Amino acid sequence: TVADHQKFTFKSKSENKNKWIDSGLWRCSRHPNYFGEMLCWSGIFVYCIPVLSGWEWASIISPLWISLLLIKISGVPILEKKQDQKWGEDPAYQKYKKDTNCLIPSLKKLD
Repeated sequence: TVADHQKFTFKSKSENKNKWIDSGLWRCSRHPNYFGEMLCWSGIFVYCIPVLSGWEWASIISPLWISLLLIKISGVPILEKKQDQKWGEDPAYQKYKKDTNCLIPSLKKLD
């Protein structure tokens, strides 16, 4: 939610038209919103573990499925391709992409 709000605020400013966001949570991850989504579903599953029994354990499919979708199918691959097409020739974008983890935030990138 925080990442999405930061991106919305960034995109709503006219001076940021046709720019990528590299501030806030986007400074430590190129897709912090997807990482948060995966954490949310995984957290719900972990929270429910004490009461799971039998076939209820199949609910692990939910966080695994959303993670697979975002990492391999509909989220990251599509956006990375779109962003590469839009800014791929820009040396500053190439540096951002090289220096910023794709999904898992890295605090060491904040120095």
